[in-house]
Amino acid sequence: DEKKLRMLYDKCFDGKATKYFENGLYYIGLKVWMSYFHPSQFLVMTFDEVTKGDPEQLLRRVAQFAGLATPDRRSQEGERYWQHSLSKCTIRKGQKKPQQQTKGHMSKSDKDMLRRMFRPWNERLKKLLPDVPI
Repeated sequence: DEKKLRMLYDKCFDGKATKYFENGLYYIGLKVWMSYFHPSQFLVMTFDEVTKGDPEQLLRRVAQFAGLATPDRRSQEGERYWQHSLSKCTIRKGQKKPQQQTKGHMSKSDKDMLRRMFRPWNERLKKLLPDVPI
């Protein structure tokens, strides 16, 4: 397993594997922040909710959580607001994802290894955030 991990490190992360791993340990960061702030003060969303959901609904959800009003889309001011805000969230012509590039194909064995590495942390995260689909 050590040899496979080293190959993955060299192949995929160009020497930055530990940073990718650390950035994926959401449990640790949230646990620390939740020791300072009540859990109700956090809006936690999954990657799929952010990237595959309806951008307008996403913006409304974030604004509502933060206690901010969103302009009525039927007004001229509201339409300008939504056009500007949504232009940052929508997929541009010729792009697969908003402001993002694909990293290419990942082998099944690499995916399996990453799942094993993150499994204990994701299990802790599920207990910390029981209402969030992880």
